[in-house]
Amino acid sequence: MTRLAVPLLALALLTGCTSELRGSDGASANTAARCPTEVRLPEPASTPTSSPGPTRANPPGDIAPHEVENNGWKVRKGLSPDDRQAGATAVEKIRKPLESLCGNENFTVDATRRALADAGFTDPQVNGLRDGSPGVFYAFRVGAACVQGDLTPGRVRAFVDGVNGEGSCVEVASH
Repeated sequence: MTRLAVPLLALALLTGCTSELRGSDGASANTAARCPTEVRLPEPASTPTSSPGPTRANPPGDIAPHEVENNGWKVRKGLSPDDRQAGATAVEKIRKPLESLCGNENFTVDATRRALADAGFTDPQVNGLRDGSPGVFYAFRVGAACVQGDLTPGRVRAFVDGVNGEGSCVEVASH
């Protein structure tokens, strides 16, 4: 009987007659393995919410006289240890749902918005990628922390940072 079992097992594996583990949401248990999450967390700021203001002195080199002030809005504010932790906790809440979407190659704005809402983040900004390639960008605020990232084929990214100089998480389209 073992002589027959070995060829049958080999035949089953070659023809794909194997079962796949599924989670409670019906998604394959290995979808997350196909889309690992890259997470970036900043070090807590030594002064929690302050950032250096623009300087009036012209920096060296051949640049416009107000270059530093005009780009001050791009400087992110630092996060306190508590705000950093709030961002890290938010990332842990969204990691598995976003990995599942990515693993199932579901890069729609609506599905991503639903996954974030189901994780407790009810007003996220979610957009398709600007270049039209498969994927979505998302951003939402948790206290003083911004959580933003994207889902693209084979990858989920989540970044935690402070707000920009204008007090938002995402650069406005007019810049």
